[in-house]
Amino acid sequence: MKETQYEEWVERARALTRERMDESKTEFGLGKYKRYQVDLPKAAIRFYDEQDAERVRADIQVAGSWSSESESWMWGWENESIPEAAVDRMTAVFDMGVSVGIEKLQHLFGSCDEGEAWSMASLACEILGAESVYCAPGKKNMLFLLLMNIRTVP
Repeated sequence: MKETQYEEWVERARALTRERMDESKTEFGLGKYKRYQVDLPKAAIRFYDEQDAERVRADIQVAGSWSSESESWMWGWENESIPEAAVDRMTAVFDMGVSVGIEKLQHLFGSCDEGEAWSMASLACEILGAESVYCAPGKKNMLFLLLMNIRTVP
């Protein structure tokens, strides 16, 4: 894939991700809940309201993590601490990287700012057909989660 084609693909994927995130905010209220809980072994996320009642849940895949300290991106499948259930569909991203010759879709890399981390998560979102991307901040890194099968909890 030529560099200009890659850049166009990234822009389309980022636009699609923004659209899907806006839709999940409108339809499910993502972004307004008091707290969330990630269950990596079950590849799930739950969102809770002010009364600590579960309101929304979704299946997840860990796209990857971005470290502000090292300014690097690590794909979910490269992180040994992430259970297989939370990354098993991510092989499609790796396979796409191989088929189109994009090294960044195959391996971790440094010299990555937060914007490029969003680009990687957006490409993964498009490839897997995720309904949204959720960024879970941590002390030293940000975990980018692909949300599938988002649903409200009665």
